Amino acid sequence: MRLTKRQWIMFSFFIIYFATIMLLFALTGYIEYLLSNIAVILFLAALYLENSPSSSYVVVLSTIMEVVSLFFGVIENPGIMLTFFGILELVKVVAMGYFAYAYFKVGFRRQNVFIPIVVLSGLLGLYYLFTMIQTIMSIYSFNILNITIITLISLKDLALPAAIITFTFFKRKQSNYLDY
Repeated sequence: MRLTKRQWIMFSFFIIYFATIMLLFALTGYIEYLLSNIAVILFLAALYLENSPSSSYVVVLSTIMEVVSLFFGVIENPGIMLTFFGILELVKVVAMGYFAYAYFKVGFRRQNVFIPIVVLSGLLGLYYLFTMIQTIMSIYSFNILNITIITLISLKDLALPAAIITFTFFKRKQSNYLDY
């Protein structure tokens, strides 16, 4: 099976996210950490396997899983939506929702779908990038395991917005050089 460049890029994002989740699961032993990230893992896997007939359904299903997770989190603790973390989760879910709508139904060429996807994912990505730089600059310990874990967690946080933006631009452009 020969992969396109777009699929290689999505595979890289999937591997970064999946490897980080597995490493953190192995280090902590908490199954909840693995289960709470399964929706994003499915989302990235569906983007990687874009030629599969069921990939659009998996993207929509994983987005619904994220919405339900956020809904139950708000029911459990309503004050979380007043925090910055709650707003970030809402932005992530809305960006995933627009992306799933575009992927499943209308395509990426419409401006009323393209702009919210790029803006919301871009804001999320910029926040995670700023947090990654700030966290790496504040490391006082030169323990290689700590530095590796912090770097992987930062890259994991950047993987979803970067994958959404990259896939959106590639699908919008539909370049021929990405398909060989």
